[in-house]
Amino acid sequence: MSTLWVTVIFTATLITNIIGFLGTLSLIYWVGDVKTGKVLKYHDEIQYGISLVFIGYVFMQYAINVQFRPVIYRLDLVFTNVLICASFIFCLIMISRVYWVVIAALTAGFMFVAYGITRQALIAFAVEVVVQYLLARFGRQIWSRRDIIYLLFVVYACAAIAGIAFLGHHDWEFWTREILALAIEGVVFYEYARLIINRRRKADQFRQAATTDTMTGLRNFGTFNEDLAQHYARFIAGGKPYALFELDVDHFKHINDQYGHLKGNEVLVKVAQTISQYAAELENEATAYRMGGEEFGLLIAGADTEVDMRGVLVAQELQQRLRGLRFDSPQGKFSITISVGEDISSQDDHNFIAIYNRTDHYLYEAKNAGRDRINVRGQRLSLN
Repeated sequence: MSTLWVTVIFTATLITNIIGFLGTLSLIYWVGDVKTGKVLKYHDEIQYGISLVFIGYVFMQYAINVQFRPVIYRLDLVFTNVLICASFIFCLIMISRVYWVVIAALTAGFMFVAYGITRQALIAFAVEVVVQYLLARFGRQIWSRRDIIYLLFVVYACAAIAGIAFLGHHDWEFWTREILALAIEGVVFYEYARLIINRRRKADQFRQAATTDTMTGLRNFGTFNEDLAQHYARFIAGGKPYALFELDVDHFKHINDQYGHLKGNEVLVKVAQTISQYAAELENEATAYRMGGEEFGLLIAGADTEVDMRGVLVAQELQQRLRGLRFDSPQGKFSITISVGEDISSQDDHNFIAIYNRTDHYLYEAKNAGRDRINVRGQRLSLN
């Protein structure tokens, strides 16, 4: 077979493998970007599976070309390069010790099948496994550092192809194609992975800004509406009831006027932290929101019949915790009080906003009763 023909086939196969890998990375990126449904629940497992299927496909191509080497001359090394680059990039982006163990086991199988159990193969395998571990362990810290990544890749690639040098003599054309292809794939694979990681991080930042209150870190009112609609849909479809609490910091304008807006912001942040911590301690799934201004919400999902009985207790516990907050100021220490309204979902609700309207009504009844009050489904309480 002429050198020109070998070069044409080698180049075509190289381009095809690059396109295949970039498509696989794009699919993995898409899976990681899905934020709903079963894909979200099992996205790690799906991403692992996609990457391992790709590695299996490339290994199959490698094995086929080894079998037909007299016909397709030396093209198995194109697929060897893909295996080297793909395993390197997958360890970097998966950032999982479990995934590292799987890749290390596959690397061992490939090395010992391709090169046999020799001292050189054992040394090369040890170097590869160490690099894989560094990628899996420190990927989040180093993925954007080109100097570190390319240094690790050079070490990884040299260890991986060392066995080829020990298998026999190869001419300069062979090594030119091998090193050039490995360099091209390494750069293209990493730079594309870097690009999609950057895009995902920016998308996550935009999503965070769109769904999160920047001051307190709680979910904002827009996200509250979306979550409330989802809970309502599940409830109407036969799911369990859910409870909604709405809290308002009493006399907040007076706090701003007397202690300053910066101190007022500190009050809001501490209130948000307290509600969020309380939500995390509940057995049922609970989410805290900043509804706007000095108003906050707590949505308790997947509730059972005990929520109806525990509504008063939850409201009182929240009121006591927030009453216990202390704030320093040049005018001296001060504390706050809150008013609370609460209601539970009902089969009579015609839309998701009905529970919010009732809870909001009960909150303002509590405030109109003198503040520092609780109103649970029309039942007015005060904290003694």
